Amino acid sequence: MSGAPDTVGKLVDRFERNREAYRSGRYNETQLRVELIDPFFLALGWDVHNAAGYAEAYKDVVHKDAPEHFTLSTLQKAHEARYRKALVDVISTVKHVADEQQPLLTAEERVRRAFEAVTPGRTFTTEQEQWLERIRSHLIANLTIDRDDFDYVPVLQQAGGWGRASNVFGGQLAEVIGQLNQAVAA
Repeated sequence: MSGAPDTVGKLVDRFERNREAYRSGRYNETQLRVELIDPFFLALGWDVHNAAGYAEAYKDVVHKDAPEHFTLSTLQKAHEARYRKALVDVISTVKHVADEQQPLLTAEERVRRAFEAVTPGRTFTTEQEQWLERIRSHLIANLTIDRDDFDYVPVLQQAGGWGRASNVFGGQLAEVIGQLNQAVAA
């Protein structure tokens, strides 16, 4: 397991390089498991493929079909009810595995930290603050935002999309969302 941080880092890099493909509707759960999740657990020393040949009761990992009622929403509600805290985001989980000193953050906590890192010392107009709130909400739900989101995500598109938002930020919107995306991933 000594190489786990390197392997996890490479998996994070792969995710970042292919983020758009992973977010598309064409990328399915099996692909995600095979390309990212299984290698993640292998790096931690789990016998994901039962190479040891253990009986079902002794396997490190037992593959089962997820019941239909295991949606993200129901899993989040169950976790929050049990642990009195919302699910931590995947970025925090991966970073914590690589370095146990890294905090486990919810998506809301991660986005709050990103805004605290990017916005201090800046003054925003009322309209810019309204856009920042829309961006904040989108980041909490998705942990990333890009130009296309402004024209396809209803709450952003209905407020005027990329063109309006970019004008409101004096052509500096790409820089602002780039900084926010970096701060969320940090």
